Amino acid sequence: MEVARERRLIDGLPIVEAAIMGARTRFRPIIMTSFAFILGVVPLVTATGAGANARASLGLSVLTGMLASTCLAVLVVPSFFVVLQGFEERRRSRKPVAAPKGAT
Repeated sequence: MEVARERRLIDGLPIVEAAIMGARTRFRPIIMTSFAFILGVVPLVTATGAGANARASLGLSVLTGMLASTCLAVLVVPSFFVVLQGFEERRRSRKPVAAPKGAT
């Protein structure tokens, strides 16, 4: 989400637009890398012969984990950026209250 942060700070885009731009920029590399890894694990999932059960169970858990992490990277991370950036900007916009005189 570095692209989104730069677009927000440098270009002054609204938080949601910056997050969408950052997600669009990172979508293709995330999908290409994830699919390459997932397709590389398919032979483990479809394994036959000696030790096939161990390979298939390992391959299935890696495959589902990669599918889940791909969904997280594509959907949840930009949403999380919007939420955290909104909190940070609201926190920075609040001015600290001065302590009353005589208080220590």
